[in-house]
Amino acid sequence: MQRRLPSSAGLHAGCLTVFAKFIAPLLLFLISSGTSARAGTSPPYMVRGPPQELLYKSSNPYQEDRPIVLDCEAKGDPVPEYKWIKNGQEFSVSVSDDRIAQEPGKGTLTIHRPKDIDEGLYQCRAENFYGISLSNAVYLRRAGLDTFQGGDSTEEIVVDEGQALTIKCYPPVGIPRPNVFWTLQSPNGAITTVNGSRISVDPEGALHFSNVTLRDASGEDTYGCSVFSPFLREYKTGQWKKLIVKPSRSAAPNKASPVLQYTSPKNLTGMLGRFIDISCIYGGTPLPEIRWERENAPLPRRRHFLTDFGKVLRIKHLTFEDQGTYKCIASNGIGEIASHVFTLTVESLPYWIVEPERVTKAEDENHEFVCMAGGIPEPRIQWFVNGTPIENVARTANRVINGNNITLTRVQKDVDTDNYQCNASNAHGYIFADVFINVMAMEASITEPPAALSEAVEGALITITCRPYGAPQPIVSWDKDGQILVSAQLGNGSRYEIQRSGDLLINGSHFDDSGYFTCEARNRFGMQRASGRLDIKKKTKITMPPGDIERNAGDSATFRCSASSDPNLEVLIEWARDDEPIKPSESGRIFLTNDNSLIITDAQEVDSGLYKCIARTRLDRVEATASLLVRDVPNPPLNVKAQCERRYATVSWEHGGDNRDPVFEYIIQYSTSFEPDVWDDLKSGIHAGTFSESIELSPWVNYTFRVKAFSAVGLSNASAPSQEACTTPPDVPYKNPDNIQGRGDTPNNLIISWTPMPEIDHNGPGFYYEVKYTRADPDPHAQRIEEIIIIKDWRQNNVTIVDQPTYVPYDVQVMANNAVGHSRAWYGPPVRGFSGEDRPTTAPGNPQVQKLVDGRTAEISWSPVPADSINGEFKGYKIKVTPEGEKTHREIRVASYASSAVVDVLKPASANTIRVLAYNGQYDGPASDEIVIQTGPMPPGRPADFRAYPMGRGAIFLQWKEPTEPNGRLTHYEIVPYTVEGLMVSQPIRKAQNVPLHINDLKFSGLTPDTMYRIYLYAVNDKGRGEPEIVEAATEPNRTSAALPLLPPPGTPEYLVIRKTNDSLILAWQPHAAAAEGDRTGEYFYVQYKRAGDKEWKSSGSVMDSLQTEIQPLEPATTYDIRVVAVEASQETPGPTGQETTLLAREGEMAPGANAVLRSAGIVK
Repeated sequence: MQRRLPSSAGLHAGCLTVFAKFIAPLLLFLISSGTSARAGTSPPYMVRGPPQELLYKSSNPYQEDRPIVLDCEAKGDPVPEYKWIKNGQEFSVSVSDDRIAQEPGKGTLTIHRPKDIDEGLYQCRAENFYGISLSNAVYLRRAGLDTFQGGDSTEEIVVDEGQALTIKCYPPVGIPRPNVFWTLQSPNGAITTVNGSRISVDPEGALHFSNVTLRDASGEDTYGCSVFSPFLREYKTGQWKKLIVKPSRSAAPNKASPVLQYTSPKNLTGMLGRFIDISCIYGGTPLPEIRWERENAPLPRRRHFLTDFGKVLRIKHLTFEDQGTYKCIASNGIGEIASHVFTLTVESLPYWIVEPERVTKAEDENHEFVCMAGGIPEPRIQWFVNGTPIENVARTANRVINGNNITLTRVQKDVDTDNYQCNASNAHGYIFADVFINVMAMEASITEPPAALSEAVEGALITITCRPYGAPQPIVSWDKDGQILVSAQLGNGSRYEIQRSGDLLINGSHFDDSGYFTCEARNRFGMQRASGRLDIKKKTKITMPPGDIERNAGDSATFRCSASSDPNLEVLIEWARDDEPIKPSESGRIFLTNDNSLIITDAQEVDSGLYKCIARTRLDRVEATASLLVRDVPNPPLNVKAQCERRYATVSWEHGGDNRDPVFEYIIQYSTSFEPDVWDDLKSGIHAGTFSESIELSPWVNYTFRVKAFSAVGLSNASAPSQEACTTPPDVPYKNPDNIQGRGDTPNNLIISWTPMPEIDHNGPGFYYEVKYTRADPDPHAQRIEEIIIIKDWRQNNVTIVDQPTYVPYDVQVMANNAVGHSRAWYGPPVRGFSGEDRPTTAPGNPQVQKLVDGRTAEISWSPVPADSINGEFKGYKIKVTPEGEKTHREIRVASYASSAVVDVLKPASANTIRVLAYNGQYDGPASDEIVIQTGPMPPGRPADFRAYPMGRGAIFLQWKEPTEPNGRLTHYEIVPYTVEGLMVSQPIRKAQNVPLHINDLKFSGLTPDTMYRIYLYAVNDKGRGEPEIVEAATEPNRTSAALPLLPPPGTPEYLVIRKTNDSLILAWQPHAAAAEGDRTGEYFYVQYKRAGDKEWKSSGSVMDSLQTEIQPLEPATTYDIRVVAVEASQETPGPTGQETTLLAREGEMAPGANAVLRSAGIVK
């Protein structure tokens, strides 16, 4: 096989001759003679590549440049060179196109100011003398969102009240697919999202009304179909609709059985590990209730959720076991129950069963590359050699293709060293492995020797590490305390067993296994030994396991557990439920105590399960399991029916299950055609042994019924509505309106008000109110004139009578009538009311300060006002306090008989102006003369807006504002931290930390991982420390290296320029910007900068314990691109790029907006 030479190597023919004649034989001699010389060469291999798909937005001159970054980085010796393939053709980075740059020493491409022509399929190739490595192929897709078709015309839709309605939407095409929703837009531009139990939007964008009500009419507003692209952050609206609803002529709107409006396709395909939504939208009056079932199996436990008021079934984290038949059932008590059946099939992307790996082999050894992938449909396997399909590569005698595997025999260094690629693909995607075989000749060495000290407990399965390296593969042997372990052979199943990796496995360790173990690696070129000590400890035991518990929902449950361990090992008790770790809940409902007990308060049915006590040391863990059974509310009753008579109905039902606690009561509820979505109790206290009940009904109503069951645990969900509806004949009203009142809101009117009677109390057609009022003359012989007003709108709740004298009594009545006659309460007693009040005319006199108690409190007095000056109901006195410098006043109120009061709303260290006035039910009277009280200082109030955000494992970011009540001259702040464990709070863990007054945020570092902290913040003035403001926040736990990449990256960071000079910039990181969005802040930051127009970024050092840094040296009067990068573990998030220009002169300049941030980055140790 001909070796590849990097084009940049620049080797001429003469150089190659010298290499072949002199250097190559010398290297061969050094290797074959068994000296320590080793070849460190290897084919290239990818360490960083692009994703399989990347979206971008074409740039325009009015928006900030959002460059595209296609990662590509490989390792190898010699250092590999890089090439890119676009749409199957070699793609060269043109020097003339300043938009595209390749990172020096890497293959990473950065495309600035992206254009449409940048769309395509890209793949990176890394090549050196020994092979060609390939990255994933990344599909670079241009994102876009078209506009609505059809212009801005508005379509009118007319529909009868109570009917089901579907309004189609034809949303514009977008990449990625936009979210579709409907809005209601008013003429002034206000927009309201359209949703509710009766209103749904299906995945295709259509708007469905299960039944239309008069409230749905658009009126002056307009319905619009809207789309939003989260990636582009673009929003568009079109296809405007005016909805006109024709009222029903009947007092009982038409009822309709469930009618299908939209469902998902009958045959559905979901992807393994993802979620799927199954939609089922029905119209009808009353609103249909939707139930979901699965044929021959329950719905997936803890992975199914109902959204859109039960119309959408979402199944999360799909598994192959979720395949099957699902059914939605719609019922509303009218007509037949409707249903729809769906068949769900689960397929998957390809996944590795056996993934090929990179290998290093010695000459004359054999190797088999195994490539096994699963998936539905079954993936197709294809092999490549150095990026070329293997079927297009010249055959060699020692390479045999066995199905999906490749076998190489008696490999040779200059012949068989190569890169191989395996691609497994099906209709849903692909997986790609890039590996190599590196044929070398190297003496045996140990790359991972045994640890200097290993510890384990008795009976444990112990692995002592010994990882050899060499070509050919070294043979490993072990001895203990100088004695060869004869029984330790590769995979022989004895107590001492050598693994293929070279590690020593000890099955069922004993105390006499303590001692020194030595590993020896040997091949034909050399040998190396390495040793480490093993200590065996006493194993941990659970001495008091938890017991099984049964509780009612809402009760508390306590699990107790204790354990013993080796004296040199600390034992920790942890808890898990169904193998998921338990931590104290944010609501405080589940928590751990100091004695390691687990307490669950307000137990719920979902808390039922197996609970595990885990006793853990740094060497072992043991477990004990107990169950919690929570009795919950009953299941809904079944098969509710109604037998209707003229004024009565007999409602019957069946028992639905009691969930381990007996039912002792049933409740019948009703819904009417007046309010089909509202259910009220009709009769309760029905004995558990009763399954039918006779109910008295109101006249002129259409009734639908449902039933709930009640046990000692609580009330069940409602049953499905009865299929039968009962209609009653009309009668006179049985009552008059409630809450009748008479009062005025101006000095010369009388307002008579009442609570409108709901339609169910009208009892017949032609309903109206008859309003009567009579002036209540104190002379019983005086003539009383009765006035009558007829109100035909039953929704109306008041009537105003003008030109009345000020604050005089009236007797008022409001009576109900309909076409059948007067209400049965026609002769009820009148209600006493009063006409409107006027302003009081007299101010309190002689206000005086009797005693100054402290900086907030004083006693004052005044002379009372005459009662006849109130012109209304005398409510009392208002005392208004206006501190110096404040525009609003503070107020306290006292009774009408008072002539003195204690005023406790004064502002300390301020001149407080006080006025006293009388007031009635509507007006304030004139104020007294002012009195001014000069108060002294007091300790300050609490700091404002105190917040805490975790910053990784060892710090918390604190932010606050100055107290609204400094109560004098503030001098500084003090911070006191505590730790919180369960319900226990520690003593202060540090002395009070003084913080200068100009600092309002800081990074509170040096903390312990995975610990809850309670932090007290005090403001201090000349009078001392005020009341504290308190926050709690927890540091992040320590995580394994495998878990760190699974965490979300830090949120987008922001920065602020604090100061500029001619050769430097001082920048402040603002982590609260990311924290306010709910993102992780990052543990620390650094700054990237470059001159505007340059391609390569420079980086400042990592700033670990501060919130600001200085970038220097910079060039005077030069514009720089600046961005802050937030870092947490191995993940980094760059912030938006800004431009800053250094000064021409040497004097410093304060940056705009930095006056509030000119503070040293506060670090608390």
